[in-house]
Amino acid sequence: MRSRPKPISEETETECIKLAGIVASFTVWFLIGLTLASIGLVANWPDKELGFLPVLMFLAVLPLALSGGYFLWMRRFAGFIIRVGAMLVEMMSWLRFLGSFWRIFD
Repeated sequence: MRSRPKPISEETETECIKLAGIVASFTVWFLIGLTLASIGLVANWPDKELGFLPVLMFLAVLPLALSGGYFLWMRRFAGFIIRVGAMLVEMMSWLRFLGSFWRIFD
């Protein structure tokens, strides 16, 4: 006979929600940094001094990812952030498409 699983305590559920919020927030800020970096790479900066700008943009976003995740542990924010992350992934694919389209006319 199978035994019923024990119900999850409220404290464990809260910790899981906090962890999911941190992971979702980190993912969104990571994608924002990646998007900024890809915009910099697609734009093909003519000045060599600006060649490090995409890398700097990406590194500037990482502390936001780490600190922002701490505050976004509520359940309703986690779903919203996951949807925003999916939207950013879609935007990145459009940026790649536009970048390849612009190279045709160069």
